[in-house]
Amino acid sequence: MPGILLFGIYILIKCMIRNRNARNLIIRIISIRVPCR
Repeated sequence: MPGILLFGIYILIKCMIRNRNARNLIIRIISIRVPCR
């Protein structure tokens, strides 16, 4: 369900604005989901 994904991304962005360290976690999650080589 894309609605849940959008809601989760919204929370991640909110946390990213509060804590810059959260940005590294998001980058890790994206790297795990979409392996870039």
